[in-house]
Amino acid sequence: MYLNQHTRDIIGALKWKTTWLLFLLYAVTYGIYGAYYAAKKTRVINSYLEDKDHISEKLTQFLIIGAYMALFLAIGCSLDKDNTSLDNLSSAVNAVWGISMIVWGFMVRTRMNYLLSADKGEAKYFSKLWTFLFTPFYLNYKVNQLQELDEREF
Repeated sequence: MYLNQHTRDIIGALKWKTTWLLFLLYAVTYGIYGAYYAAKKTRVINSYLEDKDHISEKLTQFLIIGAYMALFLAIGCSLDKDNTSLDNLSSAVNAVWGISMIVWGFMVRTRMNYLLSADKGEAKYFSKLWTFLFTPFYLNYKVNQLQELDEREF
């Protein structure tokens, strides 16, 4: 698959290390690294879009704040195992944060398909299912895969 220069520039700007390393850092930091990853990738994607099409910076700020809240609540729950109110709050924050990350993933997916002029069935197309299941790991994997495919063909 041959990518045009515009697509190559976008993929190159988004390229990061292995998806396994992202997964490890995400897990070790209780999602905090994932939130910062989302914010960084949002800035890159937004730099290729018109202002009206930008992914909200407020969403990525919420992801960062929510990740810290989830971590602190998890620590609080582990210290006070009998506090059901704290446990319920922790569950709610985790649910809202997880949904917000999926929303971010679909915003990225839509913008990437637009930026890459990707149609369903093409190798550069970002899938709804994989976006839903593996945000942000799918973004990282897909970008790395596209660059590897292009390097093999070029």
